[in-house]
Amino acid sequence: MTHKFWHAQWDRPNGTPRAELDALETSFWKTLGGIALAMFLLVALGFVIWFLGNDPLVWALSGIALLVTVSVAGLIWVARRSEAS
Repeated sequence: MTHKFWHAQWDRPNGTPRAELDALETSFWKTLGGIALAMFLLVALGFVIWFLGNDPLVWALSGIALLVTVSVAGLIWVARRSEAS
């Protein structure tokens, strides 16, 4: 995504519509924001496990949360990959 974005900015042919570049830029920032949010949530989950790790319920809920996070990230990745091709 980043590679396409920067090449579109600097190596843009004269006929490239501005809307196409805007869509690429929006997609880049949404992707970056999504990655930052996922990292923040995983770090927060790590702190919860670290501080409350003796309780089996915390381990169960953390495991489910991690599974859901990874599954959603995988589905988003597959959807974006199929969009690109």
